[in-house]
Amino acid sequence: TQTFSIDISIDNIITGTNGTKIRIPKNSFVDSTGQPILGTIEFQLKEALTKQEMVLGNLTTTFNGKALETGGMIFVDASSNGKSLLIAENKSIQVALPTDSTLNGMSLFSGIQDLSGINWANPIALNKPNVDSSGVSMDIFEKTTNIMYSVDGFDNPKDYPDSVQNEVGRIA
Repeated sequence: TQTFSIDISIDNIITGTNGTKIRIPKNSFVDSTGQPILGTIEFQLKEALTKQEMVLGNLTTTFNGKALETGGMIFVDASSNGKSLLIAENKSIQVALPTDSTLNGMSLFSGIQDLSGINWANPIALNKPNVDSSGVSMDIFEKTTNIMYSVDGFDNPKDYPDSVQNEVGRIA
């Protein structure tokens, strides 16, 4: 489990150790009574993106008893003062999983745990994303900061080395 302390009064982008990117717009969470949360919250992320991680996590990929092909699984949780939070009505968080390829016809599933394990339910069809060179969708992460920078020897920002772009993103 990776734990992040984030200020929910501003937009946040979290990058997991395995490359999962999560965009959390400001004021996205409420408590169990629907009251907005202000200040700092704890945000947890568990990534299971490889077959090995899925086996070690005892995770299954079934939908109503049928096998699924998966692009990866994540678990997220947000809390404040030890109490679980909910995503506010009319708010959402965006997630991009790193991938070597994308397939048409993929869907997003919610995991529902029962006595037999996890059943993946409530599929939502996904559109094929615009992906960067590492395979991470960039549609939801564009224009997230007002930082401008240049790299000597490069005329076009699209030609900047990935290492430079990653470091600027990390600092931002």
